[in-house]
Amino acid sequence: MEDDLLAAIARDPEDPEPYLVYADHLQSRSALRGELMTLQNGTEEHPGDHRISDAALDHVRANARYYLGELAPFVDDHRFLRLGWRCGFIASAMLTWNRLADGDRRRFEVSAERVLSSLLQLDSARFLTHLVVEPTHQLDAKFIGEVLAAHAPASLRELWIGPRDPHSALRNCELGELTLHLPHLRELRIHGHAERFHLELPSLHSLTVMFHGELGHPTIQDLLDAPMPNLERFHLWSPSTPFSAVAFTTRTDLVTLGDLGIINCAYADEICRFIAAGPMSEQLYRLSLAKGALTDTGVEVLLARRANLPNLATIDVSETFVSRAGLARLRTLATEVVARDLRTGQPRVLIPTLPHEPDS
Repeated sequence: MEDDLLAAIARDPEDPEPYLVYADHLQSRSALRGELMTLQNGTEEHPGDHRISDAALDHVRANARYYLGELAPFVDDHRFLRLGWRCGFIASAMLTWNRLADGDRRRFEVSAERVLSSLLQLDSARFLTHLVVEPTHQLDAKFIGEVLAAHAPASLRELWIGPRDPHSALRNCELGELTLHLPHLRELRIHGHAERFHLELPSLHSLTVMFHGELGHPTIQDLLDAPMPNLERFHLWSPSTPFSAVAFTTRTDLVTLGDLGIINCAYADEICRFIAAGPMSEQLYRLSLAKGALTDTGVEVLLARRANLPNLATIDVSETFVSRAGLARLRTLATEVVARDLRTGQPRVLIPTLPHEPDS
């Protein structure tokens, strides 16, 4: 019976009903987690009643070793490991180890790799749905991919890997090989340099890849070959050369993708030719070329092929070199034009030799 109840939760970890049935079962057996499930369910039903939420927190503190194992010392240390609970189980976790300062090391001598591995193997984390793993003080973070490949739970719905700040000094964070076979993952955000991708993400809706420098050919091919039949949003923070961005815009199988971003791109004008003539142009409803070297030249490229962009409703050209006249022209192409903090003058970039012409 217990296996059946756990399987019911696993089918949809965000549905509260199976948790309630399981809580009743555990309560009838006087199981410790049953008490926590009942308390935390009470905080959701009565969000303004601090007596219930305080009682739930006191219960976790008193039984931290049972619920968190060797991570018990961090039950109240939100600087390093922040946990969110859902009806007796950990629903979300954010691991940020820049806070593991000298004082913390004296208190708990353990590596970030061990913390992540221990967290993902906790019984309390068996229904984890949201995970952020953020290195902010070291460049070598290859262990993240290794630990996720070994222990990432199938329940994950949202996964962020790397610094959350796109302008972080750790933008070249080394992530090694990333192997992710997660059947229910809906959102994936990667910030760093990955040597290879091995992705099997059939439910993925949103993908953000942020890197600084050109991806090698094997890495590009990995992303091009990764099956993502339900992808709706794809934002690529492009490298200093355009080949990766061009490769993504030429995929023919992303039939549900409508929100495309080629961001921080030094060759945005040239990329416009591939976007407007690519296989996904007709399905785009939102396009972001923000933070790059887009000028009125790229605007005219899009306007010249406006027939290929019939569903484009929003275009974001914030922090680019588009002029006021260019903005006026863009408003004839899309209903909404986002243009915050525009730059003046002309970008200092060289026109690249692109791998092929989009309509050749």
